[in-house]
Amino acid sequence: MDKGFDSTNLVTQYESKLEKSEIEVLKALLSATRSVFPKADIFVVKNSENGNPVLRFGALGKKKNRVVLSVSSPKTQGKKRPVVSWGGQGTTTPKAKNSRIHKLRGIKKVFGTKGTKGITLTDIDSDAIERYVEFLKRHDGQFLQNCFDGASVCLLSFSDSLGVSDVGTGETKSGSSATAKTSIRRLSGEEIEAWLEEKSELQEPLTNYLENVLSSYNVSKEKGTKVGTMDLFLSPKPQNEKSPFVVIELKAIKLEASENGGNRTKVRQSYGQLLDYSVNLRTPTEFKNIERWLVIKHIPDDCRNVLEKLTQLDSNFSVWTYNEEEKTPLVLKMGCSRSSSLLSSGTKS
Repeated sequence: MDKGFDSTNLVTQYESKLEKSEIEVLKALLSATRSVFPKADIFVVKNSENGNPVLRFGALGKKKNRVVLSVSSPKTQGKKRPVVSWGGQGTTTPKAKNSRIHKLRGIKKVFGTKGTKGITLTDIDSDAIERYVEFLKRHDGQFLQNCFDGASVCLLSFSDSLGVSDVGTGETKSGSSATAKTSIRRLSGEEIEAWLEEKSELQEPLTNYLENVLSSYNVSKEKGTKVGTMDLFLSPKPQNEKSPFVVIELKAIKLEASENGGNRTKVRQSYGQLLDYSVNLRTPTEFKNIERWLVIKHIPDDCRNVLEKLTQLDSNFSVWTYNEEEKTPLVLKMGCSRSSSLLSSGTKS
């Protein structure tokens, strides 16, 4: 096997250049792929033209790799981010257009397109993931089965939330068993579902809403800090002492109380993230001039007490609900906010 195919350094190099949002999309794609083809591989190889690391979905082989999805190398300079293409052959080359995988029914409608240069990872939303799964189910016969029939060893670490579990002999969708012991990295379907909900039902519509109602604030999503990326960030224009900066964390929290304490875990995580981002902004800002908003769709009963206590302890922490279909979609439910007066309809209920 070419050392470029299993190089730990190559894998680390690729993953280190990804943004948090891009890693989450890759997790969603991996989970979706393995829901239909459990033995699908995800691995990094060197681009034959320029030697940059490229990610592949398919099957890693000793002599030849079978590739269904290819994700180009992240660019650290400029705005170009990883582009997703079919078959590892780009998007417009004659070889790509004539390949068997490009001729599969419905392939062009799976992810949509952004012109002739393909679609980036962050352009892939929950609807695209659903179309991808349906596409795989329509073409789960021998051709794609062979393309995904690998050893099920994920060479990317995704160490923040993916764990490794030995599952003995792997089994393909067609029922044939693999003789080698496999190690599959699994991501909880519940985590994927929550992340997709945060993106499609909270981040995108809330961003549009805030951009429409806020004339004196810049609205940024996936804004970087020294310790990670914020879901949303509001910065006053022009900057002054009276107008606070706002760090926003979005969480898909269930309306009903969760038996395993999942809602409370998300609340703990969200406040910790808000606090961490607030003290690690890339532009030095007075802590007292930073508001921390938790935005959710509902406040479940099992989280109400702890959220009320947090707003009492932290005068700059507030809890909001956002429901796109409501006449007043963004509503301040707990705590205080100096910037709430700037919202034309986001008043405390």
